[in-house]
Amino acid sequence: MRASMTSTSRSFSKALGWGLKRKLIVSMLMVGVVPLLLGLSLAFLQGSKEIQVVSGESFQALATEAARKLDLLVAEEVARTSRIAVHPDIVRALEHRRDALHASDQNATLPTLVQQRARWAARDPAAIKAITGNSTALLLQGFYAGSQSEPDQLLPQVVRAATKKLFITDVQGNLFAALTTKPGFSHADSPWWKGSFNRGVGQLYIEDLHFDEQANAYVFSISLPVMDSLRYEVVGVLHRVIDAKEFFSPSTHPIRFGKTGHVMLIDSRGMVLSCPILPTGVQLSGASLIPQVTVRQPGWVTADSDGHGGSCPYARLPAESTHTATPANGGRP
Repeated sequence: MRASMTSTSRSFSKALGWGLKRKLIVSMLMVGVVPLLLGLSLAFLQGSKEIQVVSGESFQALATEAARKLDLLVAEEVARTSRIAVHPDIVRALEHRRDALHASDQNATLPTLVQQRARWAARDPAAIKAITGNSTALLLQGFYAGSQSEPDQLLPQVVRAATKKLFITDVQGNLFAALTTKPGFSHADSPWWKGSFNRGVGQLYIEDLHFDEQANAYVFSISLPVMDSLRYEVVGVLHRVIDAKEFFSPSTHPIRFGKTGHVMLIDSRGMVLSCPILPTGVQLSGASLIPQVTVRQPGWVTADSDGHGGSCPYARLPAESTHTATPANGGRP
């Protein structure tokens, strides 16, 4: 009897001792592991945030440099186009056209203009030759082909291919000279013509991205006033229509940020001008992202629209293209 009680007591003490040991071991592990896990989690979150900040600032610098290069690209094309607008022979031809319009009776010239418009729309050979084969049109062809330019001012092949229309209107907005038959005849009511004519004072006008049915592409345009010999008033408007994708792609597509980042060029409305992934003319789906990346100062934000929360640095194009495009460059380290 005594032996049995002693055995039971030992078993109970052994079980009680093992239970205490287990509790002590678990308590020690909890005391050590939980703070360790919390510390590792905080360190991971802090490190991830710092990496994101460093990556965002680095990509911001790349976006700023990309914007500067694109601005120079547009500025060079404005300079090339302006050389056409100041050519003495073109200026004289438009001055003669202006003087002839002022000297003639408006009631008498109106039927003639209506007839010219109708003949141009009907693709009458004589009307086409009068506009695409006159001396000013031949000068346009020379600038386009390079025969009228200095060796260091030749139109690059990429730019030549991207130019869909190149034509000149007179002081009334009617077609005066053109490379092809694509342009319409009357342009006095067009926003680009009004913007460049500027009530006879003249100014550079860069049109927003839009779809041109005649060119069958999303385009932007550069319009420059042709001033008279005294630089006093506008005698015509030079208009150049450029395919946005063909023009910007060679400069934007090779740029890569990190593993997946790329350059996307958009305008202030969020319309894509150039992107290696999205087609030109598409509206960005992230409506909340557009006002964040179209501000004047460069910076970076977190883009949640791609599902990964990647860094999206941005920089606005200054100078001539300020009202035309803003590059939003998305990338993840």
